[in-house]
Amino acid sequence: MKTRSFKEEYSFEERFGESRDIVAKYPDRVPVIAERFSRCDLPEMEKKKYLVPRDMSVGQFIHILSGRLHLAPGKALFVFVKNTLPRTCDPDILDDFIVPPGTNLDGNFFTFTGLRQSLLGGLKDVSFKATKASQVEFPALHGQSVSYAVLQYGPNGINPPHTHPRSTELLLVVQGQLSVGFVTADNKLFTQMLNQGDVFAFPKGLVHFQKNQSPKIHAVAISAFGSANPGTVSLPKTIFGSGIDNWVLAQSFKTDTNTIEKLVSANSA
Repeated sequence: MKTRSFKEEYSFEERFGESRDIVAKYPDRVPVIAERFSRCDLPEMEKKKYLVPRDMSVGQFIHILSGRLHLAPGKALFVFVKNTLPRTCDPDILDDFIVPPGTNLDGNFFTFTGLRQSLLGGLKDVSFKATKASQVEFPALHGQSVSYAVLQYGPNGINPPHTHPRSTELLLVVQGQLSVGFVTADNKLFTQMLNQGDVFAFPKGLVHFQKNQSPKIHAVAISAFGSANPGTVSLPKTIFGSGIDNWVLAQSFKTDTNTIEKLVSANSA
């Protein structure tokens, strides 16, 4: 068997800014930057990029690399391990706030009036409605790691099982009574009955739901999120409205394709 050279084994020339791409292409490797300084007080250096096996310690790699570089006295070797963990929260910003180009910056930029109507009255023609104030609707939230949503429920209305992949949700009931719950990663269900003024926390990324308990009156809740763009993944829409093959769904739910076709039709609108 041919022995791979040091360059073939460890070196790579891809941009470090694409951490996710690197991890996807080399799942068993960790990106590393090594810099060899001729003098520690000068920026002159030789910079190389490497992909190191995950089962190799940094110390082992430094030992191999030091021998490869033939470090002379007075030279220093610095090794930086690139953080390749996926980001699941909003990135920090380096300014007080982010202003889109061409924006007239005054108090109006930091004001959002899109929730007014959702707090005034009941629903018409629908059993549930979510009105969002995220960075999409409210650009001042870019980089601020917060957002709101007003949730309106008709009589017996439900917010179907869904997740927010990038944020915890803190729900405050402002009108009516809600039955709520979430399911943990080990399939344990937590439920609670909430009255006006009650607050409930849905942990980040977990499947959860809400139901208006009254068959006669409307309910309203306000949800706060720890992300300017928490995301919403509706399970019915995602599973049955995204185009997954009916046979795959039938096998997964242990039913027949006729049943799946009905569910797909109901969730494709």
